[in-house]
Amino acid sequence: MKILQINKFFYRRGGAEQHMFDLIDLLEKNGHTAVPFASRHPLNEPSIYSGEFVAGADLSEVSWRSALLAPRVLYNFEAKRKLTNLIRLTRPDIAHAHLIYHHLSPSVLVALQKAKIPVVMTIHDWKPLCPNYLLYTENAPCTRCSDRQYIHATHHRCIKNKFWPSILSSFEAYFHHNRRYYEDYIDHLIAPSNFARDMFINFGWSADKITILPHFLTPEIKIAEVAEEASARAPEFAYVGRLSPEKGVKELVEYWIRAKVPYALHIFGEGPLYDFINALCLNSGNIFMAGRFKRAELFNQLNRFTAVIIPSVFFETFGLVAMEALAAGVPVIAHRRGALPEIVTASKAGLLFDWSEAGTSLRLALDEMIKKRAIFSHHATQYMKHHHQSESYYKALMAIYQKLLTK
Repeated sequence: MKILQINKFFYRRGGAEQHMFDLIDLLEKNGHTAVPFASRHPLNEPSIYSGEFVAGADLSEVSWRSALLAPRVLYNFEAKRKLTNLIRLTRPDIAHAHLIYHHLSPSVLVALQKAKIPVVMTIHDWKPLCPNYLLYTENAPCTRCSDRQYIHATHHRCIKNKFWPSILSSFEAYFHHNRRYYEDYIDHLIAPSNFARDMFINFGWSADKITILPHFLTPEIKIAEVAEEASARAPEFAYVGRLSPEKGVKELVEYWIRAKVPYALHIFGEGPLYDFINALCLNSGNIFMAGRFKRAELFNQLNRFTAVIIPSVFFETFGLVAMEALAAGVPVIAHRRGALPEIVTASKAGLLFDWSEAGTSLRLALDEMIKKRAIFSHHATQYMKHHHQSESYYKALMAIYQKLLTK
């Protein structure tokens, strides 16, 4: 089978891209051909198909130059033309989309429908529902746009807390949803969690169009055998992820300092809050910035930590960090929001806390984790031996593909 893999980036920028590359490897190991389509970028992985990639665009800054790119965000004619040509050259059986907004736009969905190629999309964030893709604004979760009145994004300055980017985002949402690009041009959605599926249904999507299929652990990551002495080491905790407001890392570090938590905290990652977090850590004495990390290198040292803390203040769609921590035999302490409680509860390998309880909930979780670390670690490895396996993911994915191909 020949499968298009469509994503706006073709380098390991975040969790969506990591999952896409893992999926490409999985498909190719099972004898299929994965054909990527993305935008051009200096960090892109090499591909024989890169000649058909779309011109890159820096949309991270708000300026007159980025404003000139607004028409491409709404409907990228180059992306439609390039994808149409790639379809002609490769003749794919099916398309699997990931993140397409802004750099590619839903114009790619039009090209796929015209070519009569079924489209599967994995839910990585909330962009098909929310103009700012986070369901989070004004420092709180937000589902206002469930009424399809996307002007909310302008009223609440949902994009960078600025008026013009927010009004453009409102217009983008009206334009795409009035034409039902996401709703009618995507044949099936893969939800990585029950929470993600329920959220899409609450926003009006048909339950019949969504299959729950959690992300999988790559075969290269071996499930750890937890050493008995792991709980005897001095307590050390880790945050792993992007340093951005919705991830709750600012709240975590500020609480650590304010409450004078006596345990070491290591921050792995980079992002827009890096300088701010780094400044907070300088005089803390027990908070350490590890910076950018490579996945394999980090995985090999995860088991020295008492637990990985996931303090996200927005609705996570899954929790890739949680899955990989459990595979390393490391328990998880997660904020009770979004999809994170699902993996913590199912695995019995972690604890949940609530930021609304003034941080006391987190401190109780830290202390309980130190006492019961060995038990949670055992649960983590036992759970991962029977869940999130690539073989079961592949079989379920093939069933989705085949059902669409036989319609």
